[in-house]
Amino acid sequence: MLEDNFYLLNGRWIAETSVECYSNYEKLFNITEPDGSAATSTVNGHQQGHSIVETKELADEIMSTTNAMLANANVLCKINNHLTTWSIQYNPGGWSGLHCHNHGNTGATAVVYFDEPSNGDNDEGALYAVLADEHGDNYTNLWHGAPGKLIVMDARIWHGVYPTINNRRVLVFDYEVEYNG
Repeated sequence: MLEDNFYLLNGRWIAETSVECYSNYEKLFNITEPDGSAATSTVNGHQQGHSIVETKELADEIMSTTNAMLANANVLCKINNHLTTWSIQYNPGGWSGLHCHNHGNTGATAVVYFDEPSNGDNDEGALYAVLADEHGDNYTNLWHGAPGKLIVMDARIWHGVYPTINNRRVLVFDYEVEYNG
């Protein structure tokens, strides 16, 4: 089990934890649909959408875990509706450009990792997020993948992925968020 961490800066939050049932979803990486990454920030990877029904158990575990962390940190919001899920299989050299998910009703984005980076001594394949404090100073945080690792963030946070050396697989979930204050 990985250590839980919660980051809160200038009203934006990131939860770092793990999920137990992630390995039940390895089958989603069997490529059955054409690559959908052309209109996204994914470079040198295959992106494929999945139905809410086929990812419900994991999506519900993410919601429950994240809502408990939000409550413990006294953040006045709650994830309440799973909107969409997609898988990304990055090829060697694959990466994702800086982007955010604050379109439509999306209020939170979750990333579940399936692979360990080949070399933890560098930033290959690491997720990075840019957070600004109340003075406008920017801070970049990094998270390295590990099987079952879960990163959930406020959808307004700009983030991306550094190029990976080996193949790397993630599931991404978008959720609606209800604000209570």
